[in-house]
Amino acid sequence: MWSRIYSWLEVETVLSLEEFMDFGTIQTKVKSLIDRRRINTIWIATSWSLWRMRNAIIFEQSQYSFDVVSYNVMFYSWSWLASKDMFSSSSSFFDWYMTPLGCFKSL
Repeated sequence: MWSRIYSWLEVETVLSLEEFMDFGTIQTKVKSLIDRRRINTIWIATSWSLWRMRNAIIFEQSQYSFDVVSYNVMFYSWSWLASKDMFSSSSSFFDWYMTPLGCFKSL
């Protein structure tokens, strides 16, 4: 799932297992506070979407779906970032879906 998110964001960085397990490592690599907030939001949306899918599998006997989790990551991160006014004024969910990094305001 994380590879799919990195691909959507057009990020070519590959994290080692140790780096991935230690979220603080990711934080130290990003110097800009604004960029760190954006990354945190996407990371939290991914974790939240995976947790929700896990619960659906356990409690509702759902089947795992990469597409559902991916869509939820995109929707949650878009709605949370939009509520913090971090997007340029013309950015829609479709823009976020297609070119997420192009939606950010340059601050």
